[in-house]
Amino acid sequence: FFFAGPRLDRIFAWAGILVIIGQSVFSAYIKFAINGWYTSFYDLLQTSGAMLCSNVTALVDEAEEAKLTESRQKVWLGLVEFLRIVGPYAIFSPAARWLRSHWALRWRMCLMRSYMAGWDPNVAPVEGASQRLHEDTRMFSKGIETYLSVFLNSFCTLFAFTPILMDLGTKIAPPAWPSFAWLHAFGHGWMFASAALAAAVGLGV
Repeated sequence: FFFAGPRLDRIFAWAGILVIIGQSVFSAYIKFAINGWYTSFYDLLQTSGAMLCSNVTALVDEAEEAKLTESRQKVWLGLVEFLRIVGPYAIFSPAARWLRSHWALRWRMCLMRSYMAGWDPNVAPVEGASQRLHEDTRMFSKGIETYLSVFLNSFCTLFAFTPILMDLGTKIAPPAWPSFAWLHAFGHGWMFASAALAAAVGLGV
C-alpha cells in the first residue's frame, strides 16, 4: 500500500498518514487554545458577576453602568473567540475522519488484492475463507489506524502542554505520600513525568 501497487494508492497512502498527523497536531493545538481561553473567560465571568451583584442593591451611576456594559461586551467577545477557536476544528474534524475511513478502506482493498494474487484455486477450499479475509484486513487496518491516531494524539497533547506542566511543577510540590516519593526525583518536572507516565500506561492498556 505504501511502497507497491498503483501510483494513486501510494499517493493516497502517504497522504492519509499526513492527514492523521495533521489532525493530531491540530487537535493538540485546539486543546491548548481552549485551555488558555478557559482561564481568561472564567476570570472575566467572575469579575463581571461580582460587578453585577454589587450593582443589584446599589444605585448605579453612569460610570458604573459604562463598566457593566463594557463587561458584557467582553463576555460576548469571549464567546465569539471560543467560536473562532473551535469553528475550524468542527469543519476539519469530520472531513479528516472521512478521509481516515476511506484511507483504511483503500488499505484493506490493497491487502485483499495482494491476497487474491496468491490465491491457488487448486488447493482445497478453507471454510469461511472469504469472511476471514474480510475480517482480518478490516481488523488489521483499523487497528493500525487507531493505534497511530491514539499515539500521535497523546504525544502532541503532551508536547503542547509541557510548558504549562513545567510551570505548575515549580509552583506545586509533589504529593507527600510514600507511594509517590519517586516523583521527587524529577524536581520541578514531576507533573510532566506524571503526565508522560499516564499517557504511556494509557497506551499500554
